[in-house]
Amino acid sequence: MSRIFDGNFTVPVANGPRQFYLPFYASGDVTTRAFRQTFFQRQDSWTPPLFMSSEFIGGSPYYLVDETPTQHIGAGIVQFQREYSMIPISRTETRQISYTFRGIGSDQVYPLVTISGSTLASGVHTFTVSSNPSVSVGDRVVIKATQIQYPAGIQTSFVVRRTALTGTSGTTVVTDPVTAPNNNSLYFLTMQKVEDGREPRTNAVPAMVTFDYYIPGISPNVQNVEDIPIWEPELIIDAAGAETLTYTDTTVPTRTDYLSKVASGELIVAEHTRLTRWKGDIFEASTPYVKAE
Repeated sequence: MSRIFDGNFTVPVANGPRQFYLPFYASGDVTTRAFRQTFFQRQDSWTPPLFMSSEFIGGSPYYLVDETPTQHIGAGIVQFQREYSMIPISRTETRQISYTFRGIGSDQVYPLVTISGSTLASGVHTFTVSSNPSVSVGDRVVIKATQIQYPAGIQTSFVVRRTALTGTSGTTVVTDPVTAPNNNSLYFLTMQKVEDGREPRTNAVPAMVTFDYYIPGISPNVQNVEDIPIWEPELIIDAAGAETLTYTDTTVPTRTDYLSKVASGELIVAEHTRLTRWKGDIFEASTPYVKAE
């Protein structure tokens, strides 16, 4: 069957309406749109299109981001498809990542005091110590004791961490109960105030990943790819000016700074922003965040 075409087709001629689609519909974005459209043109008149040229539809610019290879359909005419896209709006998705939470330590050293007496009553332990351990209500203390395992009579060390409760003052420290397994006897030895902490640890955690899009030379304040905003995980610098993986009282930021983020449920940058070319000259910057803990 022969095909008959009107016109000389020296310029691309649209064949049919624009075919719109939502590239991020599955992520809940019903604003960002793109479309494909098929064109006919004489093969000997075809030239590469103007990359990232734009069309305004409904007041919004759509940029030419792709063109398929030409397909000869007869009579010296080729068919091809062009794809146009808006600059996508920012969005956030949730995914699981492996993240190494920074360690939490302290440079503070508190006095180690001897426990001279203890009573267990009404669900709390009251300790009398040899000197003021600088403990206030809400502080954490480490209590060391000797445990005697009956009936064998074996003695082993026993260490627990407890929180100081109401009634703590001077050489009196009140905590939640300290008991040994199987009701073994405990002989309390020493007590010391400590700061809660941890070594750096890696967990699989949910992350909020933000996606932002830019066209160099068109997006505000972005003339080149190098101008696209990049976010990095927070650096921790110790007193000697070296990078470390543990917050302490003398690092920048300090453990207090980080714990304030934990208390407020702040999201922190988990990984360096990843920059990729999405379509045409539209670049995607994705940054994962996790909840401080």
